[in-house]
Amino acid sequence: PGLVYFLIFYVCISLSIVQAPVPAYSLMAMWNFGRMFLYYTLIFNAIRSPADFRTLLWAVAFTLMVQCLFSLKLRYLNGVHQVTGLFDHQNSMASWAYFCGLPMLALGLSRHTRWNDSLVYLAGFASSGVMVILSISRGALIILALGSVAIIVHATFQKLTVKRGLAIAATMVLGSFVILMSLDSILDRFVGSEDYQKKNNLRTVLEEISSEMLSDHPYGVGLNNYNVVNSRPYRKYSSMLERWDERRGYYFSEEYYERNPNTENLYWMFLAETGYLGFTGLLIVLAYSLFVCLRNYHNYKDTPQGSFILGLAITLGLFYMHSQLE
Repeated sequence: PGLVYFLIFYVCISLSIVQAPVPAYSLMAMWNFGRMFLYYTLIFNAIRSPADFRTLLWAVAFTLMVQCLFSLKLRYLNGVHQVTGLFDHQNSMASWAYFCGLPMLALGLSRHTRWNDSLVYLAGFASSGVMVILSISRGALIILALGSVAIIVHATFQKLTVKRGLAIAATMVLGSFVILMSLDSILDRFVGSEDYQKKNNLRTVLEEISSEMLSDHPYGVGLNNYNVVNSRPYRKYSSMLERWDERRGYYFSEEYYERNPNTENLYWMFLAETGYLGFTGLLIVLAYSLFVCLRNYHNYKDTPQGSFILGLAITLGLFYMHSQLE
């Protein structure tokens, strides 16, 4: 499903390579998108029965558990403050965790799911919650909380069974316990963080730089080339970041600005890198993905697949919001 829309998106973002100062970076991103499409196609064609779907879900749940154990090891044995797991950044791990975990919660609370499967899915969700908390990613913590509440409220208004009641109670108790265990770190991130004051917010500056790039290059600066154009020796955009540092009383050498950060707003990143054309392709794929979830939930709502789709639809909607921040 969505093959034509994905190909439209792929062509739209690929055209920005003409503008790219380092085409090799654009080609690398195009390869990653193509590889993702290949994985999607292979998995879609491999699932031929409910048993195949169940096997995939168990694999996702156990993957979450393994990643959670590694994250706990990093936090409590290695003393890592913001845990990244097997990812290169804590925000990446947290986004992956709730993206996989919230559908697990919807499945675990479904009256159409068998008891043994529910336990596995809820263990997967619990693992995702632990990872998000250990990452101390503010956006992901809020998204996980909102998604969990939405799914639990939906489950409560359905036919309440003993399994659902126990699962909801256990989820709330476990979530409260884990949050209390990490409360000091969470409060430090939310309350003590200076960069959440707008004048010191790096995100705001990077979005202003993205806007300037789009104004100068309506077709984009090149897929996966934001960091290149935003850094020295390309002075125009790097100077905006340098002036921001100076206003805050920080002065660094020129070499410090040779690897400036990327914007954390997905939409501004696509606008800056691929222009209006690539951004339109992105919106088409995002909108169609959510539409397919909502349509198929109506068709499969009395099956475990329907519960998974519901969780996925909620997760997608929240992820679209979260993408404005990280």
